[in-house]
Amino acid sequence: MESVKWMRIAKFGYIIIALILCLLGVFILFNPAISPTTLNKLCSILFLIFGFIKLIGYYSNDLFQLAFQYDFEFGIFMIMIGIVLYLRPLEFVSFICIALGISVIFDGLFRVRMALEAKVFGIGSWWIVFLMAIINCIFGGFLMLHIEEGSMVLMYVLGITFIVEGMLSLATAITMVKMKKSKHIDINGKESEEK
Repeated sequence: MESVKWMRIAKFGYIIIALILCLLGVFILFNPAISPTTLNKLCSILFLIFGFIKLIGYYSNDLFQLAFQYDFEFGIFMIMIGIVLYLRPLEFVSFICIALGISVIFDGLFRVRMALEAKVFGIGSWWIVFLMAIINCIFGGFLMLHIEEGSMVLMYVLGITFIVEGMLSLATAITMVKMKKSKHIDINGKESEEK
């Protein structure tokens, strides 16, 4: 029962963070002149929360052990990014482009692998995560390549990257996280299953 509770926290945490990433990306696209200080604070908080959600996911017990298998490393990495963003806000733009670009590329590569493993398990929606992961890698590369571009171009690429990363996380949480059914025994000794 306890593992199901942590799995639900991880799954719904992933979904909430994914939606926040998408909303932040849309916000950046429509407000590319956002204050770097404001964006820095939002990103540092987001990275810290997402890092902790990833750690919870890693230690939870999903059915196929696919969705969270690399989240220990990514959770620590995201927490470190969040701390650096909070402590060093002046170097935000170049740091976030490199750190987020690397993170998005590696996240995409690991999710490509996860999607191929999901195909072996017979999960029919494996191709959704596979496709989103490839797109994620492409935008991670774009983000790192556009560091020297003007701030507006960079902000547009940053916004799109947040949206794509959010969509990948959402697709992963919805299609790959399967919870084990927990069994309950009532006072009469009958078993029942709970999803």
